[in-house]
Amino acid sequence: MHNLDNVRDNEAEAGCLKEKQHILRLELHWPEIDNSSGIVSDGFAVLEGLQPHQNLKRLGIYNYVGSKFSTWMTNPNSLLLNLVLVVLKNCYLCEKLPPLGLLPCLKILKIEGLYSVQSIGGEFYGGNDVSSFPLLEELSLVDMLNLVVWSDEASSSSFPRLEQLKVKYCHKLTIMPTRFPSLKVLEFEDCNGNPVSSLVENNLSSLTSIQIKLCEELVFLPRRLLIGNDILHSLVIWNCQRFEGFYPDQDLEEEEEEHVELLPNSALYTLCLFDCPTLISWPDLHGFNSLSFLLVIGCKRKKYISSGIECLPKLEYLGIGGFSEELDSFPFPAANIDEEGNAVGNYFPSLSLLYIYGWYKLKCLPHQIQYLTSLQTLHM
Repeated sequence: MHNLDNVRDNEAEAGCLKEKQHILRLELHWPEIDNSSGIVSDGFAVLEGLQPHQNLKRLGIYNYVGSKFSTWMTNPNSLLLNLVLVVLKNCYLCEKLPPLGLLPCLKILKIEGLYSVQSIGGEFYGGNDVSSFPLLEELSLVDMLNLVVWSDEASSSSFPRLEQLKVKYCHKLTIMPTRFPSLKVLEFEDCNGNPVSSLVENNLSSLTSIQIKLCEELVFLPRRLLIGNDILHSLVIWNCQRFEGFYPDQDLEEEEEEHVELLPNSALYTLCLFDCPTLISWPDLHGFNSLSFLLVIGCKRKKYISSGIECLPKLEYLGIGGFSEELDSFPFPAANIDEEGNAVGNYFPSLSLLYIYGWYKLKCLPHQIQYLTSLQTLHM
C-alpha cells in the first residue's frame, strides 16, 4: 500500500485489514518526507487503523511519519505472533522500537534509517526476564545515525539462533551486546570500531565470515582469530585507518610485534587487508592451505610480504602493493632457482591472477613474475 499520506484516519480503519485472514504479506509506504513545507502530518492514526490479521507473516513499514508505532505493534497483547520477517525503514521520527523480541516466529529483522532512536533497551526485548528473539536468524541495523547505546540488559538467553548480524552507518554506537552464541556472519561498516574487537573475540567459536569496513577506531583484533581456527572462512578488513594488526591475547599492553607467527588456519579461503596504513603485525601464512584469495594493498607501513604465501597450494588470486614509500623495489617472495633458471619446488603452484599495485618510488616490477607458471591474468 503506497501513498498512505492521502489516507484519512477513518478510511484506514474502514479497510478492515484485521479481518482479512488470507493476507500474509503487507507493506505500508508513506512518501519521503518533504521538509521544505515545514509540515509533516502524524501518521499514527492511519497506522493504527491498518492493523492486519494475526495470520500475517511478513511486514514492512517505510517512511512512516509518526513519532511512535501503533498499539498493535507495541502492546504485548496485540502483537502479530506469526510474523517471520519485519522491515522498519526510514521511520525517522520514531524514538522507540516495538517489543519485537516477543515475536516467537521472527527470523529476519531489518531496521534502517530510524534517526530518532538513541537507545535500544528492554522495550526492544519485551522485558528483562524473558528469552527474546528465540528464532531470529538475521538482524540488520543500518543508518541509525543517533543510536548510542544498544544495551544487553535482557536475558542472557536472547538471540540464541542469530547467525547474521549487520551493523552499518551507526557512527555513534559505542555500547552493544557482544555475545551471540550462534553468530556466523558479521558485517560492521562505517561505525565506531570500539565494540568490534570484543564482538569478534566473544564469538570466535562460531564466526565463519567477518567483514569490517571504515571503522576508524578499530586498532587490534584477537590473535586467536587465526590461531588454530578451523571455522573462519573469510576475513575482510577494509579501510580501517588505525588498524595495527592482531594482538597475542587480551592484554593490549603487550609490546607490538613486527612479525607475528601464527599457527595455520586450515579453513580460511579469503583474507583481505585493504587500505590499513598503520598495519604492523600480520600473520605468517605457512600452512593456510585452503587460502585461495589474498589481498594486501595500501598497508603503507609494511616493508615485506608475509612468508609462506609462495607455497600455498590453493592460492589463485593475489593482490599486493601500496607498501612503504621507502621501498624502491617490490618485496616479492624469493624463488629457489636451479642451474637452468627454473623455480625449484612449488612456487605459487595455483596462482592464475596477480594484481600489483605500485607506489611513487617503485622502479621495477618483481622479476619473480617469470616463474609463475600458472599465471593467466596480470593487472598492474
